[in-house]
Amino acid sequence: MYKDFSYQKSKVKTDYQRHKLSNPFKSESRERKNKFSWPQSRFWRIAMALIIVATLIWFIFFSNFWSITKIDIQGMERISREEIEIQIQEQLNKKVFYFASQKNVLFLHTEELEQTLNDKYNFEYLSIIKKIPHTLKLTIKERPRDFIWQEGGKSYYCDENAYIISEVDPNDSEQKKYQVMENRSQKLIDKNKVSYNLDDIKFTKELMLLLNVPGFKINKYIFDEQINFVKVDLQGGPMLYFNTKGNIEGQLKNLQIIHEEKLKEDFKKKKYIDLRSGDTIFIGK
Repeated sequence: MYKDFSYQKSKVKTDYQRHKLSNPFKSESRERKNKFSWPQSRFWRIAMALIIVATLIWFIFFSNFWSITKIDIQGMERISREEIEIQIQEQLNKKVFYFASQKNVLFLHTEELEQTLNDKYNFEYLSIIKKIPHTLKLTIKERPRDFIWQEGGKSYYCDENAYIISEVDPNDSEQKKYQVMENRSQKLIDKNKVSYNLDDIKFTKELMLLLNVPGFKINKYIFDEQINFVKVDLQGGPMLYFNTKGNIEGQLKNLQIIHEEKLKEDFKKKKYIDLRSGDTIFIGK
């Protein structure tokens, strides 16, 4: 049987995909969010960045978190801890960048502090370590004293290699333990070291040991502009002249003969005894 459908109305389902439909309430809410959300606003982003930068500057430059509150000093023997701490505090009180304090462990100039301490004490070894956030550690090895060097009206303790250790305090009773060398030449101390001929100094140090006998009390050993020459200033006796390039045993043997066999009691009355020319001895009346 044939059915005619030409007169029936076709029913077509509405296609919503071909239309752009939107929720007017949802759109308005999104616009408000975009308009008033502060994290995405340029103003608030700049403000937040400035706050962070300002906080970091305060924390690094001005916060007490970095302040040096502990000073650990190891290896001191003669020099007092208080004396070293005074030098350290003078360094800590200096400014960096005109406003930051060197009390801040981050800005302490350890090289400058090391130079200051070595200029004053000439340590054999000095190490300065910053331990963040609060500690400064110093490890020190002092030079052992060997003799006293006088120059320009001042006296200095020296080590065996003629490095200056420190100036002698006139009230220091320890100075009596050391022999004295006086420099009357123009070869002055340079960079914390005696600049006089080191061979002459070594000869004199050996002479110090050999002349350390009863009957010879020595005031000092004297250097002047004459090369290869040292004077020995005897207390209550003549000045002794030695050749620092000559044979030390031979010169001392001649001195013994003059003292014990030739002059005897008249030895102390003489002005000088010149032992520099071998067996030819000159005696000043």
